[in-house]
Parts: sequence; structure tokens; C-alpha cells
Amino acid sequence: MKHVQFSGRLVIIGFGSIGQGSLPLILRHIDINPANVTIVTADERGRTVANEYAIRFVRNPLTPDNYRAVLTPMLGRGDFLLNVSVDVSSVALIELCRELGALYLDTCIEPWAGGYTNPATTPSERSNYRHLLQIKHSDPMGSQPSFPVKDDDFINTDLAYAPPYSPAIDPIQVAASMLLSKF
Repeated sequence: MKHVQFSGRLVIIGFGSIGQGSLPLILRHIDINPANVTIVTADERGRTVANEYAIRFVRNPLTPDNYRAVLTPMLGRGDFLLNVSVDVSSVALIELCRELGALYLDTCIEPWAGGYTNPATTPSERSNYRHLLQIKHSDPMGSQPSFPVKDDDFINTDLAYAPPYSPAIDPIQVAASMLLSKF
């Protein structure tokens, strides 16, 4: 049974075990034309699975130098990027999707290749918490439709958190809530 129809394009980044396991579920539950689905991955793993479902398979490892050129023609307003890769920056992909108006879902927070092991950076700079903060505070209003913010739009913005390193409710949202309660 299909639960929802999606007429946009779906780009899946990475196609290891998570991608290969997710594709049949996506196609079973979402009414999407397989011609609108593209897999972009760094290696050949999963090509046979993609072919079984008649899904376009692009072997092109994404890097800081090429990801925009590779992905921009594949994504636009209302399209969807599903990142199930490693060594591709979640922050960079989120920023690109914000610019293009594309939806974004990720299985974790990833830096570019070498980001976890770079000896020139401190352990805290290499942590997932650091990457989370980059995402969380790079442009917290990037998902909001317009300014000025009305009602409780900002309070309801989904700003991910990483316990025990940050609170469940973002301090910026708490301040916004307090300000709104005064009006």
C-alpha cells in the first residue's frame, strides 16, 4: 500500500547496506516514479539492486570540490535528498538543500572524508557534537518561510540536539518563547 505520492525527484547519496535496505521500503510505501530516483555513490556496491528497480545509478564520489556541480542539476524546489553516505559533509548538503529549496534527511552527521581523523584539529573539533552545532546554528531560520517571524514559527523550528551535550529545548527557542509570552 502506498502511503503518499511524491512527484518530485529523490536523490539518494550513498548506497551501502542502509541505502540498499531503504530503497525497497521507499518504493513500497511512496508512490514515486522510479525514473525520478537517482542514486549517487562513491563505489559500485548496490548497482545490481538499483538495476532491479530500474533506478538511475551514478558512480561519482562527492567531494568539497564537486558536490555542488554534481547535485545541483539533480535537485530543485520540493525535491528530496536522502543522505545515507559516509565521508560527505552533512553541513554542506544541508546548506545546498536550503539554497535549492529541496527537502533533506540524513542518517547521521558526517564531515568530509578525513574530518574525523585530521590530526591538525582537536578531538572536540572532530566530534559529531561540533558538526551538530555547525548545523544547528549556521542558519537556524533557514527553514522559515519569511521574516518577520510570526506567532510561534521559530519556537516550533526543529533544531536537532545531542544529549547530553545540549538541552532538548534550544536556548534560542527558549528566549523566543519568553519574548512571545510578553506580547
